[in-house]
Amino acid sequence: MNADPYQLTATESTNSIAGYYDVTFEYTQGTHSVYTIAKKVIEIKVLPSGNLKALTAEYGSVIPDTFACELVSGDAIPDDANVVVRMTATDVGTDHEFTITSSANYDVETNDRFVITKRTLTVTVGDVSNHTYGNEINPTVTIGNNALSSDQEALEQSIRIYVDGNSVSDYIPGVGTHTLSATVDAGNYDVTYVNGTLTVIARTIRVTINDVEAYYDDDLKTLTAKLVGGSLVGTDSLETLVTLTKESGTSVGDYAITGAGTNANYNVIIESEGTYTINPRPLTVQISTTLGKTYDGTAPDVSTFGNAYTVTDDAGVKTYPALPEGTIIYTVVAPSANVGAYTVTGQITGVSNYTYTVENGSFAICKASVSITIGDANKVFDGNAPTFSNDHSITVVGAVNDAEETALISAVRNALVAIEKVNAGTYDIESTYVTDTNYNISYITGV
Repeated sequence: MNADPYQLTATESTNSIAGYYDVTFEYTQGTHSVYTIAKKVIEIKVLPSGNLKALTAEYGSVIPDTFACELVSGDAIPDDANVVVRMTATDVGTDHEFTITSSANYDVETNDRFVITKRTLTVTVGDVSNHTYGNEINPTVTIGNNALSSDQEALEQSIRIYVDGNSVSDYIPGVGTHTLSATVDAGNYDVTYVNGTLTVIARTIRVTINDVEAYYDDDLKTLTAKLVGGSLVGTDSLETLVTLTKESGTSVGDYAITGAGTNANYNVIIESEGTYTINPRPLTVQISTTLGKTYDGTAPDVSTFGNAYTVTDDAGVKTYPALPEGTIIYTVVAPSANVGAYTVTGQITGVSNYTYTVENGSFAICKASVSITIGDANKVFDGNAPTFSNDHSITVVGAVNDAEETALISAVRNALVAIEKVNAGTYDIESTYVTDTNYNISYITGV
């Protein structure tokens, strides 16, 4: 009889004792009594089978389809138990449980566990020689023959390469010798890594140096270069890779611009040097248009002009209170001592670093002021109009010299207005000489 629940039923016995009793069987609809036969529990010990010496195997080795076993108590396993022990695990581990099947009348248990150990594997990174700085790094990585063919593709896809411990995806090694290493995702393997060597050489670039134009007295202009061959790596720039130097000198002329590489990761070839040209600085000199004096009988004296000019920087940067270089020589066009406006020109000599544009100025001689007093005169009534003598008193104050004073007196005397009166009385003595080339005249008339 197998282990299972069974329904119990009753019948009236034919035994003679039943004759002494009235036996009544009651049965309640939907209920019955059961008798249970439970499964028998047995504990087994799993035995090494096939080529195994113990309950352990290396990852990837052959594991028997089934394992032999015996009772822990030492008794024989019942024939009807039909016990079959299997190991279905394949990955590395120390606590793999066995799969046990048996007949329906037994519960089979075991405390034994199966151990799968890691498989040894060697991963070798090849050397890379003469690798140009900044180029992509692709060393050969060899996965040893001990890898299972079923794992080969996954192992290859999991390869990660490092240079000096840094991932090649975000690290650029400089010129020199470096260590190449790798890792793989190999949980079922005990991996031995063999590193390689990376030898990085300088990257060659070709550069031309740009010419520069400047004016004398400018601050040093920025020196620049242009990449004409090769390429730069990442954020590298010519400004940090090449040092440019201008030949010494600040005067007008041409100066060489030379360059040299300053970064060991680049072999910089200067294809052509540049030229730094310093041109004469253009300035405009405006001679004053407010030069002048009051008439003094002499022509304008250019030696008194001094710095009678303003300087403008045509390059629009500098301020000059006076000529930064050279000497200005003034010239008054058609000079004269008389009152008038005169053009003043200029020529600048002794110049090498500037070019001057000179704008003409002007010099004005203004009239001087003189006060002329006509002397009084008188006579006794005689029926005739008054006349003036050649020595009638004329006084001049303000003339620049005796000669001009004499000339003014003569001119005024010659222009005295005749008095056409005959009767006794007081009459003004006037002169019609009221305008002079070089003087403003004010009169004090006589009587």
